[in-house]
Amino acid sequence: MKFIIVTLAIAVVAFGVQLVLPWWSLALLAFLIGFVSNLSGWAALAAGFLGSGSVWALYAFLLNSGNNSLLSHKMAALFGVPSSALLMVAISALVAALLGGFAAAGGRNLKQLVASK
Repeated sequence: MKFIIVTLAIAVVAFGVQLVLPWWSLALLAFLIGFVSNLSGWAALAAGFLGSGSVWALYAFLLNSGNNSLLSHKMAALFGVPSSALLMVAISALVAALLGGFAAAGGRNLKQLVASK
């Protein structure tokens, strides 16, 4: 139950914060939530991964749908990957998921480090 609450907290707060702050604020947010949560290391990593990745996947999909996949096709050509809108959405979601997962795990590990001293 704690895992679901932490995952939803990261997703909901990240969605609101991403509207007004830069993209890297997602890492700070996941770090803070990972710090205050009582999850294990792997659970914090998974919660950050799922919460952050789902928000960016949804947001990238909505932006991509709004411009008829124009930007994703240009980015695919720039990176030299097949021109697929869903591939570019998946790549951006994976980047956000890794960022959020490592940040949440880092926050949890800092809490453990501070508590052990």
